[in-house]
Amino acid sequence: MSGGRKCFVGSLPDGTQESTLRAEFGRYGEVEDIFVKPGCETGRQWAMVTFGTAAQALSAKEGTDRILKLPGNDKPVEVMIARNQSKDGPGDRGPGGSNEGRPKKIFVGSLPDGITENTLREEFSKYGQITDLFLKTGCDSNKHWAFITFSSTEAAETAKTSTDRLLKFEGCDSTVEVMLARNQGMNGRDPIKPGPGTTVEGPSKIFVGSLPDSINETVLRAEFSKYGQILDVFLKTGCESHKQWAFIVFATNSQAQAAKDATDRILVVQGGTSTCEVMFAKFQGKNGQDPLGSSGSSGGVPAPPPMSQMPQQYAWRVYQTPQGIPYYHNHATGATQWECPMELHYSAMAAQQAHAAHAQASMYGAMYSMTPPTAMYRPY
Repeated sequence: MSGGRKCFVGSLPDGTQESTLRAEFGRYGEVEDIFVKPGCETGRQWAMVTFGTAAQALSAKEGTDRILKLPGNDKPVEVMIARNQSKDGPGDRGPGGSNEGRPKKIFVGSLPDGITENTLREEFSKYGQITDLFLKTGCDSNKHWAFITFSSTEAAETAKTSTDRLLKFEGCDSTVEVMLARNQGMNGRDPIKPGPGTTVEGPSKIFVGSLPDSINETVLRAEFSKYGQILDVFLKTGCESHKQWAFIVFATNSQAQAAKDATDRILVVQGGTSTCEVMFAKFQGKNGQDPLGSSGSSGGVPAPPPMSQMPQQYAWRVYQTPQGIPYYHNHATGATQWECPMELHYSAMAAQQAHAAHAQASMYGAMYSMTPPTAMYRPY
């Protein structure tokens, strides 16, 4: 029989002794080892019980989970087959294990109104020691979220696997969404670093514009999940008519690229009268962080070529990042920005002129002073 020999036992009364557990669980088979976690918070005691065979462990789970009540506790214990079968529980790294540079923090979304830090700790401490928890409330209804940091990578990964789109809290109609947090440090610092020999992929977040007024997240997920695994959707409504927009984050760059290629100026979403516009988001992180194609510049806008190499007849000029996204620099004022300047008219004619200038001056393109532009999407 496949499966683990070790059971996780939670919701134990404070001060539970190894002898008590051995007496109760010894009824289901040979108990080889018991680990009682020391130093738990009040009401958060747990233990690991290892049996001689997987069949005995399964029998113990079925005979005790939410059934067995130990002296000193008014609720039954929770028993499950431990997903991490190493000796000391969910947080153990195993022989030779290392957490260096690996994620320990998870993001938990779609939390219900009224969720509390204590409830989150009680639920997620089953998977390992929690070292930090940040709960964001005051969000849209049933859209609260949290960051939970574990003491080990294994605990974080186990929590993610065990709860993502599976766990449902009381008071909520849908399951929570759990993923490894993209930024592992405090306040959004320390992005997850690729391991040795890992190739860094391109952007995985797309901007979708010109969406109809009736658009909702369910429709977007149904349409774009055809192209790959969606990790996150942010929908902005309340815009001008048929000008709603969204960010959609895929698991990989290739999935995002496929979605962009298949839908940009092609897809008409239900309720829409025109095709939507799809492009890679200029900023790939949360809240406008991680500029696309940045290489360490503080503002995310690439530095322009030296002034000595530039023709003098125009103040504003347009350049491109390695991903082909245009940005603008004013050589009179030194201003550099993503948005098309107000004194320029970003029309098809101007684009053709800029393209011709690019062909003549390689990476440089002259822009021409015209009437102010019409409103544009700014996919940050």
